[in-house]
Amino acid sequence: MKNAAPPAAGFPACLLLAASLVMFCFSASLWKGNSLSKAACRLCETAMADCFYYSVREYLPELLYSKEEKLTPKEQGKLLVENSLQNICPVLYYDTGLEWEDTARESEMEILPQIAKISEEERKSRENQEKRNVEKAVSKESGKETEPPDGVKTADEVKTADEVKTADEVKTADEVKTVDGAEPASDTEGNRKEQIALEDLNDHDTLVSRFYTVDSTTWADPEKINAKKLAEKDLHIKGSNEHPQILIYHTHSQECYADSTEGDSATSVVAVGEYLKQLLNDKYGLNVIHHTGEYDKENRDTAYSKALPEIEQLLKDNPSIEVVIDLHRDGVPEHVKLETEINGKKMAQIMFFNGMSYSNSTGPIDYLANPYIEDNLAFSFQMMYECANRYPTLARCIYLKCYRYNLHVCPKSLLLEVGAQTNTFEEAINAMEPVAEVLHQVLQKQI
Repeated sequence: MKNAAPPAAGFPACLLLAASLVMFCFSASLWKGNSLSKAACRLCETAMADCFYYSVREYLPELLYSKEEKLTPKEQGKLLVENSLQNICPVLYYDTGLEWEDTARESEMEILPQIAKISEEERKSRENQEKRNVEKAVSKESGKETEPPDGVKTADEVKTADEVKTADEVKTADEVKTVDGAEPASDTEGNRKEQIALEDLNDHDTLVSRFYTVDSTTWADPEKINAKKLAEKDLHIKGSNEHPQILIYHTHSQECYADSTEGDSATSVVAVGEYLKQLLNDKYGLNVIHHTGEYDKENRDTAYSKALPEIEQLLKDNPSIEVVIDLHRDGVPEHVKLETEINGKKMAQIMFFNGMSYSNSTGPIDYLANPYIEDNLAFSFQMMYECANRYPTLARCIYLKCYRYNLHVCPKSLLLEVGAQTNTFEEAINAMEPVAEVLHQVLQKQI
């Protein structure tokens, strides 16, 4: 069956927005009339507000679930507007980190979506995906987790903000959703005895529900998100450790933790990257370069654009490098703690992030082409699979979004989110020990 583009995300909401604007214009015209007309205007405005509320509840329930209890009416209104933009026109809400013209073009793509004809099978896949997202949002609000197929716990749902923000690109505390509660995992939860067989992931919906969180701007294409194909990709490092093999860098070097000293790279994600380098060098014998360039110090919005030429030059100067890791820190609401406990140590949970270079509104994003998408997806999948079998509470999920995030620089490119602003620096450092072990396992394994 030939794959077609999925339907435009949030299309019913766009229709509702248009209807609301029409009603607003109508009410404005009535306001110029007599008292009877003004009364009719007020009735119209009330009906419009009710229509918007119930429409949001019907088509975008996650907006209601994200409402904070102790907010003033003005703050609640601001949150509703932000969440509405996030769900109806996500590219307007998120910073793409591209040039202004590209941002405007991408916004236009979201505001004026092209409705594509799709097969029933693909439509069903998209509906199942949306249903899972809603169930995750409901489980977060109720404090209960939705039980996935076969009793296996799903990864946390995290919504990140920014094109360049990979989960991290734009990650402010209010931009992320998570299903995982703040409860730390126990030692027994952190070390699974029962293994997940690849055969258990053959069903596409089961695979997505267990391993992925899919942003509304893109979709989990069954042709690309296929467990057998992803697992069979050979990712082992072929070159000798006499020359550099791995590059670690940080698009957002200013990201730090709850107890970090502001402006001190010794307590930020940069130090976490340095510790990962030491582990890979000293314990596993890999030759690693840790690049500490700063691209978000003056303007975070253009960090990806600034980083790209320098990373490309580093790869040109060191052609032996086979693996590129962009290490970030996520952003979550302040009451959420992405924490687990493994081998008696408290540590931050991690998340993998992939850009699909595909928009639900317009299809492939040609100006963000990535010839290595399938390699990127295989890398994050094999990392997630190893985590699930070795340390099942370590990795929350693989987050998919529509942009590219500079993952096109190398086939084995990985965007890694380590904890969030609510984690301590020590928790982030501790997480690098199992991460280094899993990374070594994936990179030394020959298919």
